[in-house]
Amino acid sequence: MSLNFYSEIDSLQVTNKDEVVIKIKTSGSNLDKQIDELRTLKNDGAVRIMIESAIVHYTVQKDIETGEDVTTYEKDSNGV
Repeated sequence: MSLNFYSEIDSLQVTNKDEVVIKIKTSGSNLDKQIDELRTLKNDGAVRIMIESAIVHYTVQKDIETGEDVTTYEKDSNGV
């Protein structure tokens, strides 16, 4: 069983026992009716979690004189 949803890291704490406590916060609508699955995972006691940023960072090169983007994108034959 797995869950996939967007969340915010509410707090991060390293305890005296070298345990890391991560508290996440999300709205009920982000769980998209998966709250029962989340309860089941909690009752299992052990889960594997992968945390990745939901923010994409990028840079855009611009022509200094015109302010236009230097990089252009075109659709290929597959529409990508």
